[in-house]
Amino acid sequence: MSLNVVALAGSPRARSFTHRLLEAFLEGTGEGTAVERFDLRELKINACQGCFACWFVTPGRCAQEDDFPRVAASLDRADAVILAAPLYFDGLPGPVKTLLDRCVCGVEPYFSVDRQGRSVHRSNRLLAGGSRQAAVLISTCGFPELANFAPLEEHFRAICRNASWDEGGSLLVAGAGFLDPAGRRQEVLDLAARAGEGFAVARHIPAAVQQRMRGPWVDAAAARQAMNHFFARRLGHERPPPD
Repeated sequence: MSLNVVALAGSPRARSFTHRLLEAFLEGTGEGTAVERFDLRELKINACQGCFACWFVTPGRCAQEDDFPRVAASLDRADAVILAAPLYFDGLPGPVKTLLDRCVCGVEPYFSVDRQGRSVHRSNRLLAGGSRQAAVLISTCGFPELANFAPLEEHFRAICRNASWDEGGSLLVAGAGFLDPAGRRQEVLDLAARAGEGFAVARHIPAAVQQRMRGPWVDAAAARQAMNHFFARRLGHERPPPD
């Protein structure tokens, strides 16, 4: 069965490790997957103006003229959405949040109740047969502890609720900057490919792959010490300041 995927590459850096994970994941989905990738750093997407023209004037279509309508059209025909973005200040980078805010045109103004009994807007993007699109989160952070992803994970769950997306799993890598010194980079990329393979079959990343990806990959204390010495050198300091 073919799979139509929209990949949203949200790192402000062109060749970030987050994007490399995304590429490994997409490669793992196989030749039957049709991928439309958008690098948000290259697009002009304005902030939502809260005018609600997409509900009352041109239903389903934003009134602004920028690159967002092209992304929205791809989202409309997708079976799955892969959101790849590094952790920035406990959440998503600004361009990713800006794009998601604009996705209000993909829901209706009418209220409905989700599976947890919460009020949500009805989605315009149910697939043939009434099934829902699946969504995957791929993220990395420099901090070595997995707990730093907690706010982002909860935000992703909320995004899925409001967009009527089925959660297809997440690939979270803490301490990503230390994978090379620890000799773990290729193992992580191989896991991302396995995740893509499993997702292509079941629209969900196998639980065992998700758990393994969560690490730990590096020793937290050693990582903090190494990074502090790195920053000290860059700043021209003899040694890092005391905690």
